Amino acid sequence: MTHDEHQARHQVLHEAFDELIADYLRWNRGKRPGNTTMLELMEWSFLQTRNPSTDPGATAHSYSVCAHCGEPVTDPESHVCDGLQAAIDALKIANEIAPRLLGRKPAP
Repeated sequence: MTHDEHQARHQVLHEAFDELIADYLRWNRGKRPGNTTMLELMEWSFLQTRNPSTDPGATAHSYSVCAHCGEPVTDPESHVCDGLQAAIDALKIANEIAPRLLGRKPAP
């Protein structure tokens, strides 16, 4: 990939990221970039790829079927399948590493 191709691709990704954040804020009323972790954003985004919400204001945990295992979810707060746990673990690590890479302290 040439420098110009890399720069053009980065621009496309940056615009898509802006759109993702705007969409997240639209669908998660009351959330702000300053009080949203990377884990929350990525989990919501992943769940939207599996089971898009049709109700603005719905949260990542408002689904009746798990996006990871496909099983019915009667209690979203307690449902943790292997796939969801692996995604949560990976995103927690990313949430800890990203700020250090940027020279910032991790979110609590």
